[in-house]
Amino acid sequence: MRNKVIAGTADLPLAIGAPVRVSRLDDLLHLRAEISRLYREARRREGRFPDALTAQRLANVLGAVRGAIEMEEVVRRLALLESTQRKTTETRHA
Repeated sequence: MRNKVIAGTADLPLAIGAPVRVSRLDDLLHLRAEISRLYREARRREGRFPDALTAQRLANVLGAVRGAIEMEEVVRRLALLESTQRKTTETRHA
């Protein structure tokens, strides 16, 4: 990636071992947020017209975001179905 000056400071790669703040990655919501953050950061670095290889990489990241969103929806729907099933079972046994 190209190094650019942003707000008067050089946007250089972090030194090896430098602390990087990473959010929790233990559920789909946090995972999607982190992937989205990575995409936005990469997109800002590359500008409006990234080269073909970078564009493909960014598209792959967007595909990962899409997959996370789809999985969140599946989890939400499954929870709704399980809740409905529990209520139906409780009603039958009451």
